[in-house]
Formats: sequence, C-alpha cells, structure tokens
Amino acid sequence: MAKPKFQKINELIVMKGSGINKIASALYISAKGSKHFYESMELLSEVLPEAYKEEFEQLNKQ
Repeated sequence: MAKPKFQKINELIVMKGSGINKIASALYISAKGSKHFYESMELLSEVLPEAYKEEFEQLNKQ
C-alpha cells in the first residue's frame, strides 16, 4: 500500500490511465517488497506533477 504522501501521485496515475499506469506498474512490480518501491514513487512524485501540471493542480484543488 502506498504511503499517504503518495496519494495525489496515485490519483494522477489513475486519472491519466493506461500509459502512465503501465510505467507505474512496472516500477511497482520490479521494486515490490523493497525500499526501492518508495524510491520509485519518490521519482514519480518529482516527474509526474511537472509533466501533468494542469491535472496535478486540479487534484490538489479537490
């Protein structure tokens, strides 16, 4: 289960659908059960809000 600090990133992944979800799933599967999962989520947390700025701002307003 993702930590609460990744909640908005998870929502963004769900909102954007299959392309981004495949990337996130691959990161999750490759890092499952290890600290690397959280490192992957940290990386997504840095990259995705910039790549999907408008969508991320919408999520933050909710």
